[in-house]
Amino acid sequence: MQSGKTYKEIASLLNRTKSSIEHRLSRLAKENKAKLRKILLPWTDEEEQIFLKMEQQGCSDKEIAEALGREVEHIRDHRGTLRKKGIYDGMKFEKEYYVHWKSKQKATNTPSGRG
Repeated sequence: MQSGKTYKEIASLLNRTKSSIEHRLSRLAKENKAKLRKILLPWTDEEEQIFLKMEQQGCSDKEIAEALGREVEHIRDHRGTLRKKGIYDGMKFEKEYYVHWKSKQKATNTPSGRG
C-alpha cells in the first residue's frame, strides 16, 4: 500500500471497490500480516472546496464522505475545525438526526393548556 493514499484511491488503482480494500486489509490484520493503524491524511485545499460546495448544495455527511473517500466522522470533525478557523459558519443538521430529534421533542412536549 502506498503511503498517503485513501482506500478509494487504492481501490481505483487496483480496479476494486473501496469496501473490498477495507475488507482485505482487515483480514490481513486479523492474520497478523498487516497492522491497522489510524492514518491521518491532511485535507487539501481542493477537498475543502469540494466539502464547502457540497455543504452549500445540502448534501448529507455520508454523501460528502463518499465523494471525498473519507469517513463520516472525519467530515463532522473537519466541519468543527473549519468553524474554529472561521471558514465555516453554518450549522449542519442531518435530516435523519433532525427528524429523530424533532419527533422525540414532540413526544416529550405536552400541551400546557394555554391558548
